[in-house]
Amino acid sequence: MAHRQTSRLTKTGRVTVPKEVRTHLGSQPGDRLAWEVMPDGTVTVCVVQEPETAFAAFLGIAPLPEGWSTEALMTELRGERDPQGQTGPGARVISLEAFLDRE
Repeated sequence: MAHRQTSRLTKTGRVTVPKEVRTHLGSQPGDRLAWEVMPDGTVTVCVVQEPETAFAAFLGIAPLPEGWSTEALMTELRGERDPQGQTGPGARVISLEAFLDRE
């Protein structure tokens, strides 16, 4: 059964989220909340799960394949060494899509 909590809206549009609701959401000071107005007029709220850094966000977009390290990925994307041990321009290059499709 639902348990109603109330709070007051200030002139500036601020509202204090009741402790019981914060606890239920698992929210912490500084968390961002997402509010969604549903077609029936009810409003839902949830804690936004944000990556800690832009780099963490990037990793979320292109996760490493299972069992691969960052070093192994970079070595593969840069291409294999030629007989003289050189890498870089002219080395074999594969696309990220081709790398991710490899098993």
